[in-house]
Amino acid sequence: MTQALYSAAAGMVAQQNKIDTLADNIANVNTHGFKRKRVDFEDTIYQAMRNPADPESQENLLRGTGVLTGATTTSLAQGPLLDTGRSLDAAISGAAFFAVQDANGEVRYTRDGAFQTSEQNGQHYLVNGNGQFVLDQNLQQITSETSLINLTISTAGQITNNGEEVAQLGLFNFTNPLGLDAAGGRNWQESEASGQAQAADAYQIRQGAIEGSNVDLAEEMTQLIEAQRAYTFLSRAITTTDNMRGTANDIRR
Repeated sequence: MTQALYSAAAGMVAQQNKIDTLADNIANVNTHGFKRKRVDFEDTIYQAMRNPADPESQENLLRGTGVLTGATTTSLAQGPLLDTGRSLDAAISGAAFFAVQDANGEVRYTRDGAFQTSEQNGQHYLVNGNGQFVLDQNLQQITSETSLINLTISTAGQITNNGEEVAQLGLFNFTNPLGLDAAGGRNWQESEASGQAQAADAYQIRQGAIEGSNVDLAEEMTQLIEAQRAYTFLSRAITTTDNMRGTANDIRR
């Protein structure tokens, strides 16, 4: 009965992790460039038990000890492209990431193309909604001496302003994009698992649009209900086991 308590408790912890992840997905259903997360479970170690009919055999007499959260993976599936009609908005169709520079000078990668302009010391810069500089193909800040409000972005990511070429949007991909580390603010950072950033080639830029979240609200709500029910059943298992232990103690008396 003690093992039943441990197994049920481990299951509750795992289901709570899943509920938290689903809640985060649902909260970001309208977040530009957001990618949904998924919790994967794995079984824990098994204990071999003696088989009365065959003491030398351990087949079919393995006792499980519960479940653990194995991994939290990110789905990089394409989100819907939402038309905005705004010239500073750009959406990526295909496997690629924009490059931005955070306040510490570190390069980060994002799918959020809701850009803004910022003027500093007479220079006009292209920035994202967090004020981070948008970078070109050489990881340099995109800047112009004239306003970038009415810029034009080609499907290949070439930026022109008043008929003059300004820069080529930096668009990058990774050998293993699922290995990217989340950096907050809809940004990712490269890691040993993802490999180094390399110039992307299979993409198209759509100006006047942004990529929406790839969260399917109906699917997330369905999984949330399933996780809540599983959590309830596990809670009942703990209550039942506790009652059984109480009954056993009463019998001893």
